[in-house]
Amino acid sequence: MLFCDALHGHHTNEDGAFADFEKQFPHLTPALDRIRSEHRLVAQAVADLQALLANLTSEAGEPSIGTSAPEARDTTAPGTRPSRIGTDDATTFLAELERLASQLEEHFAYEEAHLLPALTGEPPRAG
Repeated sequence: MLFCDALHGHHTNEDGAFADFEKQFPHLTPALDRIRSEHRLVAQAVADLQALLANLTSEAGEPSIGTSAPEARDTTAPGTRPSRIGTDDATTFLAELERLASQLEEHFAYEEAHLLPALTGEPPRAG
């Protein structure tokens, strides 16, 4: 979840810089519009993943993100875990995590193909 928070900060800062970038490279406006849209999609996927994780941890009797109340702490013996999270829950979480990772890979590849050439003076790459 720390990565998700850092990603949000990165995208927020990036979105803030895009107006200046568009002034300098107006031909990149369509690419920047797409990247802004992808930032919103990634933010929604992160929010969905965080909600799923919060639900899973609360169902398992584990503390939610940021929760430190004594009654929420795990009191099982070291090396053991509560087993209230089912296989279907874990499968769902992993599938959502994989979906987010795939979205990010595509997003970063698109950014690299369209923005880096503008910064280096090279022609845009295919993609």
